[in-house]
Amino acid sequence: MAAFFIADLHLSVVCPELVHAFEKFADELKDGDELYILGDLFNYFIGIDEHDQAQVAVKQSLESARARGVTTYFVHGNRDFLINKEDALKLNMTLLEDHVLINKSNTLILATHGDSFCTNDLAYQKYAKTVSNPLYQFIFRCLPMSLRRNIGQCIRNKSKEMNYQRRDPNIYGIVVASVSETFTSKLNIFNQKHQISSEAGQVNPPHKIVVHGHIHDFSQFNHESAAYDTRYVLGDWGKNYSYLKLDDNGDISFVEMTLNLLI
Repeated sequence: MAAFFIADLHLSVVCPELVHAFEKFADELKDGDELYILGDLFNYFIGIDEHDQAQVAVKQSLESARARGVTTYFVHGNRDFLINKEDALKLNMTLLEDHVLINKSNTLILATHGDSFCTNDLAYQKYAKTVSNPLYQFIFRCLPMSLRRNIGQCIRNKSKEMNYQRRDPNIYGIVVASVSETFTSKLNIFNQKHQISSEAGQVNPPHKIVVHGHIHDFSQFNHESAAYDTRYVLGDWGKNYSYLKLDDNGDISFVEMTLNLLI
């Protein structure tokens, strides 16, 4: 049994090869495995749409995986923030909070999409706060599906113009201090819940890692903060695909390969 983490697949009908790659990836999961999808599963999400073949493929693949004993969890991304608990269940996923601390195989994993760590991007953080407002989401869901599709198409077209790797990292990049603050906050809550006063006296203290996506830059950072040991950044799916795997022994595989090897 193992836990798999993926992010930034951006699935849509215009890229059938990515949809097929996700289907193949899900087909290879085994009984007892856990799949954590850390946001931007879809290129954009405007609500459950039975005519959206990408949604249909995800639903069917994860239904088949669930029948084999696989559990799938989902964390919001900036492109699919509208997925609520009911939507996730219809897609055969369990919706988690945006920053979730997972305890597995003596490893504490802070899993999230990663956009909340770009705290120097004030314009985006303001936008994220606006679209997460329940009233805003309620109004959007009341719009006709045809209008929502048009809005989603506009968002997708605009996102094509963005290239995170060419943008100023001092503004649009990850702020390590924000990652550390979030991890420390989640760890304090975890320790209080489990009545852990200090790690100093533990014989085998847990390994502490952060896993996220969003910036589309497959990379690993060791010992950048006293709050955690390693931060793993998942790459987006396109020419390549990537994932992080944590097995029952606590061993981590951090993998990026060409998409053709999967499909």
